[in-house]
Amino acid sequence: MQKILWGLTGLIIAALAVVAGVLAFDPPVKPPPLASASNPFADVDFTGLPALRDAGASVYVPALPGHRNSGRSGDIDYIGQLEDDLADLIAVLPPLRRNAGFSLIGFSSGGGFVLRVIAVCDEELLDRFIMISPALPPSAPTIRPKGGWASVALPRILVLAALNRVGIDWFNGLPIVAFATPPNVANLTSVYSFRLAIGFGAPRKYLAALGRSTKPVALLVGGSDELFYSDRFEPLLRPARPDLHVTIVPSIGHIGMTVAPEGIAAVRKSFLELTAPVAR
Repeated sequence: MQKILWGLTGLIIAALAVVAGVLAFDPPVKPPPLASASNPFADVDFTGLPALRDAGASVYVPALPGHRNSGRSGDIDYIGQLEDDLADLIAVLPPLRRNAGFSLIGFSSGGGFVLRVIAVCDEELLDRFIMISPALPPSAPTIRPKGGWASVALPRILVLAALNRVGIDWFNGLPIVAFATPPNVANLTSVYSFRLAIGFGAPRKYLAALGRSTKPVALLVGGSDELFYSDRFEPLLRPARPDLHVTIVPSIGHIGMTVAPEGIAAVRKSFLELTAPVAR
């Protein structure tokens, strides 16, 4: 019996040592800067978004905590903060825009966040959703294996996920994703902590969430996206949501969906289609 206890004690100590080592010494390795994905955003002016404004929309771009100069770069206070902040924003808008409908549009990680909002928020807060080149969970078939934009500390993710399942969230501020951003560019977020990556990403059960949604949803992606397989979104998502509007913009890369004229025009067109009055 004593030998068994000593053996169990040894296993527990060894497991704790592995956990401590992963948490302390296994950060994500920063990839080399990827100019095609980072340079276009270095000096982007997000105010106004004229393509949507000219389509009749009043555009609000939230200062998302953890990004650009909002809060701590690469981190938030808790998992769920971003959707709480979004709900607070939406709550103050109706008096400013009476009888208006509200659309949530997200690009890349923001597209994944759209799915998270569909999954965890009250759908009545919003009227329609548009995902632009959305980042799905790492196991999704849409993810290219060597996109070069980000690297993840998988062992650390697994350890943190296990700890969170038993209620231990003390280490959720540790970085788990590093992006291929150039050094010393304040506008670009170079890492995501565990809580930001979870809070700003698509949920694991994104297909179920999409299937439960009753609001209009559209997805756009560039045909030459460097990070995602553009032709895999529709066969993956359409069974969950048969009326999903899917647009593949030929010859446009990942970032091009938000800065190239063809990508911007496609987003504008999708917005107008989703907001058009339903024929009776």
